Amino acid sequence: RATTDPEYENRIQEAISGIVSRKYKTIVAAATANSVSRQTLSDRLNGKHQSIKSCSHARRVLSDTVEAILVDWARTRAASGTPYKFKDILNKVFSITGQYPRRQWVYRFLNKDYYRQHSDNLELVTGLECGNAAGTMMKPYFVLKDGPLPNPLEDSPYGASIIIIAFPSKTTHKLQPLDVGVFGCLQKKWYVHADNCLARGLRIDRYNVIQEYCLVRDIMIPSLVQKAFEHTGIYPLNPNLFSEQDFAPSFASSTVARSHLPSSYPSEVLTS
Repeated sequence: RATTDPEYENRIQEAISGIVSRKYKTIVAAATANSVSRQTLSDRLNGKHQSIKSCSHARRVLSDTVEAILVDWARTRAASGTPYKFKDILNKVFSITGQYPRRQWVYRFLNKDYYRQHSDNLELVTGLECGNAAGTMMKPYFVLKDGPLPNPLEDSPYGASIIIIAFPSKTTHKLQPLDVGVFGCLQKKWYVHADNCLARGLRIDRYNVIQEYCLVRDIMIPSLVQKAFEHTGIYPLNPNLFSEQDFAPSFASSTVARSHLPSSYPSEVLTS
C-alpha cells in the first residue's frame, strides 16, 4: 500500500540492513522494530517490489542531463517567438530515444515550472504608446491582424501644438525616451502578468489582450516617463550627453553566431 510518509523508505532500508547484518532474526521482528509493513518488507527482500523513487527512475523517458538540454532548447525557441508544439516534443524525444513518449509525459513536460509553452499559434498584436516630457501618456492604440489600422493623430494633433518629427536612423536606442527607460519595465511586468494568467488557466488571445495589457500600464508613472526623457537629453535639453562613440558604426566582436543557440550548445562541434 502506498504511503505519503517521507521517512517510510528510510525505515524500510533500515529494516533490510538489519536483516542482512543479522540484527533481526526474522522479517516480523525487523518490520515491528521499524514500524513498516511485514508484507512490504518481505516483497522488497524477494525483489517483488521497488521503491517509488526506483520505479520513477525506471520509467523516466530522458536522463536529467538530456532533459536539461531539451529544456534549454525549448526556452530558446520560446524566447524567439517560435515555441515547441506538442508534436515537436514528441519528435524530439523520438529522435533521442527511438521511442515516442506517452502523451501524459509530454503534457507534464510542458506544464513544468521551468518551461511554459506560452503559445503554439502566435498572432502579432502591436501596441502604440505615446508620452511627453511632462510624464503624461496618451491612451494606447493597437494594431490587430484584421485591422483597421488605428490613427493616433486623428484628433488633429497639429491644432494641439504637436509637431511630428522623426529620429535619425540607428539612434532610437539612445534618443527614443520610451525605448530607453519605459518599455523595459513595462515588458517585465507584462511577462509576469502573462505567466500569472497562464497559471490560472487564462489564455490570452486577440479578444482579451487589450484588457489584460491595460492592467499593467500603470507602471508607466509620470516620474518614470520624465526620467526617460532626461536620459535621452531631450528634456531638459543636454546636447553634450552623448559622444561620437555612442553612435559609431558597430563592429564584430565574435566570428561565431550563437545568439540563436541555447547556452548548453557546445562551443565546438566535431564533424567528420
